[in-house]
Amino acid sequence: QIGIDARVLFCRRVGDCMPVFHLNTTLCEALMDSGKECSGLKPGQTFSLSRTWHLPLLMVRGTYTLLLQFHRIHPEVAKARDAHPYEYYSNVINSQFYRPAGDVMSCYTLHEEVLASRQINILRDFRDAIIAFLIAASSSRAIGSHFPVWSRGILPQISGFLFIGILVGPYCANLVSQMHITIIGGMINKVSLAFIAGAAGAEIFLPELQGLLKPMALQVLLICTATVTFCATGIFFLESSQLLSVTSVSMQPNLMAKASISLLMGALMTARSPASAIAIIAELKCGDTKAGSMAIGITVLSDIAVLVLFALCSQLVR
Repeated sequence: QIGIDARVLFCRRVGDCMPVFHLNTTLCEALMDSGKECSGLKPGQTFSLSRTWHLPLLMVRGTYTLLLQFHRIHPEVAKARDAHPYEYYSNVINSQFYRPAGDVMSCYTLHEEVLASRQINILRDFRDAIIAFLIAASSSRAIGSHFPVWSRGILPQISGFLFIGILVGPYCANLVSQMHITIIGGMINKVSLAFIAGAAGAEIFLPELQGLLKPMALQVLLICTATVTFCATGIFFLESSQLLSVTSVSMQPNLMAKASISLLMGALMTARSPASAIAIIAELKCGDTKAGSMAIGITVLSDIAVLVLFALCSQLVR
């Protein structure tokens, strides 16, 4: 038999969750509850299973996580008196399932934000998100600017900005929660992307780069080739030797599928950060030099290359 374990968790911050609903049953029982029979199912046949729960209007708003797992029920357990799927084990703090090796068939983790429906509460949540973001951004700017001094010139200012962002984000202090990111994150990403693209374009003057196009293209080619080769090979062999656990790779049925996913991850690792490059070049005041222009040009060309690589690797994976 096949057992189903489902648990809905309310998460105050990432990795800090409490259970609010639990379902532990067999697949046949779940199908019967949905008005279907499992006796007529044949191997390879597709079926759909739906289960709904009513959310009260004034329930706690925030992040809800669904942990769903299918596992095998051993015959001796199924034939036992009052047989029931074996005891549910989970690490609720880390929102992860734990099962004996070989029993798990598949597992899924789904995250959803429950937001306000009343207009006054929508405005309040938006206000809270904006205030939290402004406090985080201003403190990041004030404290991060001292990082070069505190690190004796080893770390740039952007390292301080990233460090403060980690501290105030949902993985630590939760000043900017996952719900805040859901509310205003998309808008901030679009505006930031426009500024980054504009700043990168303003730093590139094509006549100055005409003599550097071939060296830049060669560097991008070598960087992308080396990154994809080393990262994809490293992920594949580390996961195969069980030194590193990568769920998206380990769940694949054969070596070719694992190699394809590793190649896709290697292609993603060729991406560069124009924002980081521009920030460091501006801090060092070397934007007018050939080295600075070439660094920005290589970063922009790498972003173009990663789109092409990702498209090719995605088709290969499919």
